[in-house]
Amino acid sequence: MAEDDLSAANRESGAPSFDFDDDAISSLLDDFVETRTGPQAKRVSRPPDPSDPGAQAAQRTVFPHTACHEALPLVGDTPQTRGRRIELLEGLAERAVGSARARLLSSAAELHEQLGNDEAADRNYTDALAADARDVVVLRALRRHAMRRDDWAAAASALDKEAGLELSVSDRVSALKLLAHVRLSKLGDAAAAGQAATRAAGLQQGDFVASILAASAGLARGDATRAAEALADAAEQWPDAEAQAVMLLHAAQLTESTNAPDAAKVAFSRVVELQPALLAAHLGVIRASHDLGATDATREALEAAAEHSSPSVAAALLRTVRGPSEDTATLWTLAEAAALAGDPQRAIETIERMSGQSPELRAVSNARRARLHAERDDQAGYEQASHAAHSEPRLGAYVQAWRLLMTADTEDGSTVPGLLETVSDEAASASSSVARADDAARKGDGAAFIAALQREADESPDDLAAAAALAIAEVADATGATNRRTALLRAEERAPANPWIGRALLLDDEDPARRAQRWTGEGRATAGARSAFAFTMAARLARPGTEAAISACEDALKEQADYWPALWEIEDNLGSLDARAASAATQARLDPAEAVSCTLRAALWAPSVDEGGERLARTRAALNHESPDPLLVEHLFEAAGGATETGGDLMVATARQLDLLPYLERAAAAYRSAGLPGRAAKVLREASLASPDDEAIRVQRKDAELHASEFARLADSAMRRAREATDDAERLGAFCAMAEVDRLARRDMQSARLSLQSIAELRPDHIPTARALEWDALREDDPERIRSSAHRLSEALPADSADRLARHRLVLELLKSDPDTTQTDVDRLLCSI
Repeated sequence: MAEDDLSAANRESGAPSFDFDDDAISSLLDDFVETRTGPQAKRVSRPPDPSDPGAQAAQRTVFPHTACHEALPLVGDTPQTRGRRIELLEGLAERAVGSARARLLSSAAELHEQLGNDEAADRNYTDALAADARDVVVLRALRRHAMRRDDWAAAASALDKEAGLELSVSDRVSALKLLAHVRLSKLGDAAAAGQAATRAAGLQQGDFVASILAASAGLARGDATRAAEALADAAEQWPDAEAQAVMLLHAAQLTESTNAPDAAKVAFSRVVELQPALLAAHLGVIRASHDLGATDATREALEAAAEHSSPSVAAALLRTVRGPSEDTATLWTLAEAAALAGDPQRAIETIERMSGQSPELRAVSNARRARLHAERDDQAGYEQASHAAHSEPRLGAYVQAWRLLMTADTEDGSTVPGLLETVSDEAASASSSVARADDAARKGDGAAFIAALQREADESPDDLAAAAALAIAEVADATGATNRRTALLRAEERAPANPWIGRALLLDDEDPARRAQRWTGEGRATAGARSAFAFTMAARLARPGTEAAISACEDALKEQADYWPALWEIEDNLGSLDARAASAATQARLDPAEAVSCTLRAALWAPSVDEGGERLARTRAALNHESPDPLLVEHLFEAAGGATETGGDLMVATARQLDLLPYLERAAAAYRSAGLPGRAAKVLREASLASPDDEAIRVQRKDAELHASEFARLADSAMRRAREATDDAERLGAFCAMAEVDRLARRDMQSARLSLQSIAELRPDHIPTARALEWDALREDDPERIRSSAHRLSEALPADSADRLARHRLVLELLKSDPDTTQTDVDRLLCSI
């Protein structure tokens, strides 16, 4: 639907409204049920004895049994029941307009979906949208429908419309975040996703998910500046300093890639503040300072990085601070850098500056210089360097191979392997392997290149084997000769139990059991938070509930007792009920702000069959009596057994702290269930004082006082109501209460008779009172009172009542049985009837 159509729909739609009233709805429902169950038979019975509560209950409840599906045709989950609900909803929708019609049709459409009627569902959704295109319930139903069908364009459209409604900020932000996710991950529209995420972040400052979505959208469309800004915003919203540093480092690197050294330096400096020992952040500050031409700042950054680095790294950094050095390691590095930069002359000059070397190292330096001369086709330089290199016989093959670089007939390099094949096994040392590797690299033969490197690594000392194997694995993966995992597994065979190779395989090994073992080994090889993280990863990879998984989490907590991920893992997946309860209790101690919820979880994890009262004890420990938490109160009530004296005491205390009457009512119910009607009555009297006009509380209080046999209190209350009554209705209610107490509870018919007579004088047409007086006269076998009460009842009953005719007959029989009655009296009575 176009925006103009939406605007028009918005102007026309309003609050849900029907064009029929409640009577029309009731009539429609009655007709609907009547057509499926048949007319309900009317039941007529004689009135029960007013003094017999059992008879009254029986008349209300005893009826012929009717099957549930006949009496309640709309209740249930069968296809037939859902079909009837659809028919009813569509029938109601025909009489509704606007939002009400749209919601009814949406409900019918969802039922059609459940039955697999996709065409009918689509039709109802279309009609619902036409009825009100801006109803949030309809739009959400349409979004769910579109997502179930993988129609992500329609889902995005519904979400966009929902986000444009006048909803709460949280609802709009939720819609925008989901819209950004759908556009980014399902539709591949990074620009639109970024707009939605930015709108969400603008509506609700500090929303971590919105910032992450904005950063992801920025990366997807190549906008490193926007991605860095969003990522930095997300980092500032995360409470953990280590996680903040990771995100800010990524943001700083993105900023650096945009050639903005000023902003990059600020970003890297922020990371250094959070993690002073993070070398990558220090190097970022160094690079940014160098790019800005700030020599002093660069030197200070180098010295700061050296303070937090290992001895070898610190030495290298400090050499850089001191300036150019003439030590062999520095000169060799400078020479290789010049060679890679395409400046072989500078590389040669740097090698020639080396001094104080061992004979073997001088031979290697000369061999490297011979190759550089050969690459420049410098015959004289090559001859001089190769002659100096021959002091080390093992380098002979290497030096001879580079002579061929200067011959015109070896442009394809085909003679190099031939030469190497003539080399004896003794001479086929690391140098020949290097020559083979260089030859393979020049021709782009990845397999041969890796094979040559592998031969070289096989000859390397054990202390260098692991590093060589790791390097070969990375090169093999880069050249496509083999995948990284296979190369790393081969490297592990060459250097078993090496921690560096094990770490490289932590994420590449596809075998969960091996990965769990590797993480366990990493945990044992490290300490602190890093060790705890490794043990937790091992626990997640192990089979849930096994001894290995639980043991790994326990090891993590031994390394760092407050390591939250391990605590979460134990509570969520791994531990026994006792272990989960202990984990939640530990979290409560670590985080006072969430102590209530954590303690509540600890109580919930405690065994339900709790002889030692652990659940009750844990919950009580978290309860703040000055400001009780409602959720904790509910759990404590349940843990205490609910309908007990302890539960009642808890509800009373909570009601007084929170000033909530429902807690007093629940306390009274608990006391009554515990066999303490007197305490229930006392609590309800307190509730009546707080809410004197609440009829429900008054009835409950009266019932509790009856059960507590507090008849005097009931009588006083009724008498007070009668005195304070302002109209006949209130006075009638008070007299009825007094009569009920005297007649049914106290069994004092004399007092009850006085109250009933007062009611009869006040309301001669009050049928219950007339029946009660008649029953009392029959019980006393007083003909005069029987005739008087029967006459009073016949006057009160409706003219078409069968009971009225029966009373007339009773009066007639009583009149005939009286010897003082004349025929004239009988005729007069018959004439009046």
